[in-house]
Amino acid sequence: MQSHYITIEGLHIHYELYGSSGRPVVLLHGFAGAAHAWAEVAADLASDHAVYALDLVGFGQSDKSTQADLSLAGHGRRVVALLEALDLRDVTLAGHSMGGVVAAYASLADHEQRSTRLALVDANFYRRNGPPIPMLPFLSRLLARRFYNPKARAASLRRCFADPRMLTAERLERYLAPTRLPGAHAALAAFLATRGPATYAALPAQIQRPTLILWGAADALWPLSDAQRLSREIANARLSVIPDAGHMLPEERPADVAAALRGL
Repeated sequence: MQSHYITIEGLHIHYELYGSSGRPVVLLHGFAGAAHAWAEVAADLASDHAVYALDLVGFGQSDKSTQADLSLAGHGRRVVALLEALDLRDVTLAGHSMGGVVAAYASLADHEQRSTRLALVDANFYRRNGPPIPMLPFLSRLLARRFYNPKARAASLRRCFADPRMLTAERLERYLAPTRLPGAHAALAAFLATRGPATYAALPAQIQRPTLILWGAADALWPLSDAQRLSREIANARLSVIPDAGHMLPEERPADVAAALRGL
């Protein structure tokens, strides 16, 4: 694995590169995650793909901006700009959880059609993530502090795994380390301030790429009915449900996820 930075819209975006040849795969993490969540999947795919695992702006090792467009559409736009800057073509674009919505936005903004396939992994398009009204700044700062509290972070992550024992001390530290970087709390607060009552339910019907929907049968966050609805609303979609797996498919079942992405 090689660690790289690229400047997009004046922001330093970190990505990890696995492999160097073959059809490119771009991997997007979920809320408050980072590229490390895809590490095992990326290492598996690296034998026959060039794999780019990104840290979205505000997370991981990327810039902790409070002034950038931190909406999911803004993140998607920067993903497209990265594809253009790196001159990546015939890309499989995969997003986990929140990253799935970012991937969908990227596919819609990708007018050059550099991404030709889409994978949505336990992605939430239908459930409201924000409060019923726009979030006030003081509230977003409070929630950011609470969410990045180590005990609260551990509790929320355990719920995401079908087997909570998978959240080892080492795995938890990979999630906690970026939260201690300068500006991490402010960046999360700025991101939370973009959240509101809206969902992303209008996006799936607009997706034109061949799409793989991957879902953990034991996902405690988003029900399987959401995956089934996605498969109906996306014109060229295929649903694959992985038994005995929770929300964190790239970490719980990396070999299954890598195999599914190869088959897309």
